[in-house]
Amino acid sequence: MLLGSNPFFSAYRESDLFGQAIFIGLFLLSIFSWLIILFKVVALRRVRRGASYLMRSLPQKGGNPLNWQPEEGAFLPQNYNLFLEVYQTLQEKCIEILNKNHMAQAEKGEVHALLSASDIDLIDAQIEMAIADRSIHLEKNLFFLGTTVALAPFLGLLGTVWGILITLSELKTRTLGGSGEVLHGLSMALATTVLGLLVAIPALVGHNYLRAAMRELASDMRSWSAQQLASIEMLYRRVETLQ
Repeated sequence: MLLGSNPFFSAYRESDLFGQAIFIGLFLLSIFSWLIILFKVVALRRVRRGASYLMRSLPQKGGNPLNWQPEEGAFLPQNYNLFLEVYQTLQEKCIEILNKNHMAQAEKGEVHALLSASDIDLIDAQIEMAIADRSIHLEKNLFFLGTTVALAPFLGLLGTVWGILITLSELKTRTLGGSGEVLHGLSMALATTVLGLLVAIPALVGHNYLRAAMRELASDMRSWSAQQLASIEMLYRRVETLQ
């Protein structure tokens, strides 16, 4: 009963094969768009939860940031630990360079391994690469929303033109007694136009929201990693002296 009285279902049922294909295409676009929006929203929330834990736990540890390790079982699945992955990149690169510098400086009689300005720049570049890599991973399949925003109205317009074409064709071949058949084309034309907009508008809102949220997340990662690198630099920066 409900489906029979639904204007979209009625228009779909009364359309020809090409018109029904347009309805199905719009329906599939809507399903995939909502799945991507929901999945990305959940992923962003999980990333924020992992970041919140990491930001709370690091200051509590105090001391050398390179000695900090996450508590076992404290994080969400690895794919959502973007802040942790960036921190581990920072940690591993700093330790690697410090170990190399320690071997070189030991030959000169220096006891403590230090980081030069070029070392700091290299670590900063590695962090930026890690953030870009994680951002690409988080933005995976987001292009589909942008495609839906552009494609759905065109599919709706195609249905509109096709419905009007059918209507004009029926008007040429039928008498006034067949006006009901003529209205089927108009019904499909209007239904596909509305359906195209109903698919495109949520996709547009979701796309813009997710892009803004991901840019904000990347900015937060850069700011946070810069703070951690500054703390490490205070402990290990080699003072450059004029000769």
